Amino acid sequence: MSSSDQEQALLGPVEWVDVLPSTNSVLLERVACGSAGGAGAVLATRDQTAGRGRQQRIWQSAPGRNLTFSFHWPDTPPQRMVSLPMAVALGVVDLLGELGVAGGAKWPNDVLVDGRKICGLLAETATDDEGRSAGVVIGVGLNVNMTADEAAAIDRPATSIRIATGAPYSVDDVLARLLPLLTARLGQWRVRGFPSIRSDWQAAAVWLNQAVELQTDSGPMSGILRGYGESGELLLEVNGKVCEVWSAELMRVS
Repeated sequence: MSSSDQEQALLGPVEWVDVLPSTNSVLLERVACGSAGGAGAVLATRDQTAGRGRQQRIWQSAPGRNLTFSFHWPDTPPQRMVSLPMAVALGVVDLLGELGVAGGAKWPNDVLVDGRKICGLLAETATDDEGRSAGVVIGVGLNVNMTADEAAAIDRPATSIRIATGAPYSVDDVLARLLPLLTARLGQWRVRGFPSIRSDWQAAAVWLNQAVELQTDSGPMSGILRGYGESGELLLEVNGKVCEVWSAELMRVS
């Protein structure tokens, strides 16, 4: 198999289902019972009734409006796990750029447009039927045709491709355009990890060298966002000292 054929095999095939509670939950169940279709399998739905994001937040989407899908990724060394969603987020930024929309990458797993969330990612550890590690399932929720009224009803600032461009898009077509871009970013990342995408991530990253707040498991932190380390960890300057942060909720100081 050529290198180009290997890249093409990173993601797919795609299965569309009309209604699902959560593409992540269903794909995790399929991985556990050996019916996921192999690493790279993509499960998409036109109506996700119980979508969720990080911190168990509800991901709202009217039927047929937005793109909701998940894919199965093979085992990943723990030190690379932070940067896997970052590679996926960059693929979404690439898609937005093709559509004339400037997307910003928000560590570790969101994409913003003009400070409003347009895409969220959720990475969850998968296990087989004996409880052994079986890679990761990554869910992607991309607002495609959400209207301004629908966005205003969400408790956090949100936007969509339709709002940003003024035009509706076929959700099927958006997924078809996105998958090759994700494949390219994941191909880079798979070979050399975060260093291969670090410069592009920092170019797209929001709030670099600005005051930010972090909500970590051990409590809040605040400081200046100075960049990202070799494995995708956030570098936060606190009282003149740069600290490594591996997991947190990132917020801008208003």
